[in-house]
Amino acid sequence: MKWWWYHVNTIMVLNAPLYVIICEALISLSLPLIIYYSEHNKITKTISFAIIEGIWILISAFIAYNLV
Repeated sequence: MKWWWYHVNTIMVLNAPLYVIICEALISLSLPLIIYYSEHNKITKTISFAIIEGIWILISAFIAYNLV
């Protein structure tokens, strides 16, 4: 049994749906920038960057799901 759900007729790469891989790639694109700014700013800006990153995760999931 898989531990995540996916549509039956979706493109798979090994055992992962392609939209999951695209979503993780989009999230990974923002990580170097977010880590750099988090290390070089105050805690309030770091928290705001974390909120922005959370929003980006939702956006990247929406983009990846609609691409595939």
